[in-house]
Amino acid sequence: MARLEHHRDAARVDQALLYYYFKSKDELYGAVVGSLFQGLQDVIEQAAGADACYRDRITAFINGYFAFGIAHRNYPRIVQREMMNASEANKVRIVRKYRLPTFRRLQHLIDEGIRGGEFHPLDSEQAVFSIIGMTVFYFATAPVLSSVLGRNMLSPRAIEQRRRALLEFLGRGLFKTSARKP
Repeated sequence: MARLEHHRDAARVDQALLYYYFKSKDELYGAVVGSLFQGLQDVIEQAAGADACYRDRITAFINGYFAFGIAHRNYPRIVQREMMNASEANKVRIVRKYRLPTFRRLQHLIDEGIRGGEFHPLDSEQAVFSIIGMTVFYFATAPVLSSVLGRNMLSPRAIEQRRRALLEFLGRGLFKTSARKP
């Protein structure tokens, strides 16, 4: 990891101010990671709390995640690194504070959509695995897919194609009514 001074210079922040808020680069990194986790959780809370049908809420989550993924392209790598390198206590904290609420919120939306007749009856836990996998996996593997396919899978066009394909897939597999245009 880069020295704290590198981050200070990149952010164009006075050294004294940086050291006032962050005593080490690990503390700074922790703040960045926490901010990213919170940002994604905010996207999910906004989508889940919307005053709309369940289908529109799931669609809002997908759209929000894709917007978040575009804005924070390093997010998947940061998450993977954090989960591989963090202490067990930090992993538990991250899961409890950010991951589990996100998972449960999506699961609740799907359960409610099933009860409300908007979604096909299915295992909501498995559906959340699938939705998260289909969104997160794309951004996490786009650099490799770009090499394999010989085109930029993080270009705006490629990301939009993936977002539309995912919504179409959900429209056929989860939603009871025919899929609306994403």
